[in-house]
Amino acid sequence: MFVYFAIYPNLLLSLHPDYVMTHTLWPRAHNRTEIVCEFHFHPDELARPDAQIDDAVEFWDLTTKEDWWIAEQSQAGISSRVYTPGPYSEREELLWNF
Repeated sequence: MFVYFAIYPNLLLSLHPDYVMTHTLWPRAHNRTEIVCEFHFHPDELARPDAQIDDAVEFWDLTTKEDWWIAEQSQAGISSRVYTPGPYSEREELLWNF
């Protein structure tokens, strides 16, 4: 189970049972945003000899690269001259609220 929070204007929190991630968004141009993602583990967890933080990092990296590809394809479509905007789905709660 994990929970996401958006703290405007540019911070996303991703709360997981064994770590927290912060995602900070920095607009760099009208069509480009730098996203800085950081993992935060409790010091006691890092001190454990059997700590396996690489599993979380590798899994997040794999799934996020898939999400980024989808976002890039969406941006390419939005940039098209024939694009007509429509409403967001309420199933995408963070985007809907934004």
